Amino acid sequence: MGAFDTYLFSPPREPFNPFWTSTIHKWWKKFSGDQAKAFDRYGWSYYTREWNEEWFPGYGSSWSIFLGAVGILYEQAGVSGSQVKRPDGTILTYRESVHHQFVSSLANLATAADNRQELLSDYYKEKKGAVQPKSVTTYLFVPGEDESRTQQFVQTLLLQNLEVKKTKSNVTASDLTDI
Repeated sequence: MGAFDTYLFSPPREPFNPFWTSTIHKWWKKFSGDQAKAFDRYGWSYYTREWNEEWFPGYGSSWSIFLGAVGILYEQAGVSGSQVKRPDGTILTYRESVHHQFVSSLANLATAADNRQELLSDYYKEKKGAVQPKSVTTYLFVPGEDESRTQQFVQTLLLQNLEVKKTKSNVTASDLTDI
């Protein structure tokens, strides 16, 4: 974030990724509401949505959502370890920026503690639903010209405990969907 910004936290802006767990919106509302109350006690500025889109699963907060957790992003305007004079004349110090992060973290921890049973229950339901007998989904990936890149991709899938198989002969397939 730029130095002239304030403070951002979840929920992100639309469009929402259709592969998210069904409960993420409920938890974003709860966690962001508690963060907002904590900031309001100090009169601090903040915002939600705007540039944060969480569509790409490579962000730290996004990837956890795909694993069934509540991914929460909160980000402080940068001050580069000193202080910044903003266009409105206010000065944001490094100490204040750390205080914002600290208050935000405590608010999130309190929300998690106060709602631990429901959080665990929702997590359990999501995980249980993921392993219930359903139709098996298989994805076919045609290797590209860069063999090392294909190997890195396979290693990433294996690290996520996904089953990966390599064909030993040519395959003829029909009724496929390109995603």
